[in-house]
Amino acid sequence: MASVPPTAGRKVSTGHLLFLAAVAGYAVWRLIDARAASTSFQNLLLLEPVVVVLLLRVAVITIGLFRAKPEEAAPVEDVPADPDAPPRDDRRHVLQAFSAMALTAVFLALIPWLGLDVATTLFIATALILQRERRPHMVLGVSLILGFGLVHAFKAILPTPIPTLFG
Repeated sequence: MASVPPTAGRKVSTGHLLFLAAVAGYAVWRLIDARAASTSFQNLLLLEPVVVVLLLRVAVITIGLFRAKPEEAAPVEDVPADPDAPPRDDRRHVLQAFSAMALTAVFLALIPWLGLDVATTLFIATALILQRERRPHMVLGVSLILGFGLVHAFKAILPTPIPTLFG
């Protein structure tokens, strides 16, 4: 009796695989380029771990594409509509997207005057409010911890001077 190949009857999205290959290839190219410039710790501090995590994620997604059963991938037409989902032409989502872009522009403009720590804290607090977070202790806590904590951690790790208002 002839054995059936494990992928018989399964259709793997070639476009999805090509996209994953392009993302992985670009990440590896950036890492090779950065290592060619300098192998110092400061040069590879952020890039190398990100590339490793990205490559692991690409591997997991690729394995998932080949292991998926045909019945798991339902056509878009067969997926029932979520009754709680807003209508597709809801203008609120467009407004949120433009609000986020405007907020990012204001954030970048405020960095030279307020410092990265205060600007980041205000950016995170405003973004949380725009995303409808209404609990003041969450808005204050998350924005203060991330805004000041991350900026000052980066300031301690990186040799590049980072403009901050406090410290």
